[in-house]
Amino acid sequence: MRDKSQDIKDEIRAEICAFVKKYETREEIAAKWGVPLVGFADAAHPFILNLRQLVSENHMFPDDVLKDASIVVAYYVPFTKELARENDSSSRLASSSWARAYEETNAMFLCLNEFMIGYLTEKGYRAGASKEAATFSTEKLISNWSQRHFAYAAGLGTFGLNNMLITSQGCCGRFSTIVTDLPVTPDQPLKEELCLYKKNGSCKVCLKNCP
Repeated sequence: MRDKSQDIKDEIRAEICAFVKKYETREEIAAKWGVPLVGFADAAHPFILNLRQLVSENHMFPDDVLKDASIVVAYYVPFTKELARENDSSSRLASSSWARAYEETNAMFLCLNEFMIGYLTEKGYRAGASKEAATFSTEKLISNWSQRHFAYAAGLGTFGLNNMLITSQGCCGRFSTIVTDLPVTPDQPLKEELCLYKKNGSCKVCLKNCP
């Protein structure tokens, strides 16, 4: 007998993937995205409850967004390989197309989050997005709502030598999250190390390419 929890998770993944694919067809959108990865983190996972020690003393918790939160839905939208290759170590500046894709993805996430909150509400659940997700300290280079740390807790990747979250689709893309009271079985952080240097001492390409 199929797990109802898995059915709900599959439906949400399908909705997110369909939204991104449709959004990409807008006439004003230049960015091209790959298939999103979606994970479901336990809102009370010890890793999440330790974020004030790991990231920022003012880091927000899921319960700050939604009382009795049970799940943080995290999604990763990868950029295309062609777009990623436009940035190289010869310049400290991002390519113009990368910069545009960055902005278009952030704007798309606002619409996607709003859509998913409405979708879950219609299904009888509660959901919300953290206002802190849109803030970032340019001095400390940290956020009080670290999307990649929630994505780690949701099993979407592991941290590389460069401290970026490496997913099965790489790390050239953007993360976003919503908080909900979905009654689903949460995903767990990956046990397999995706950073080749941490895994077997090889690679270090990220250090070589970083300007």
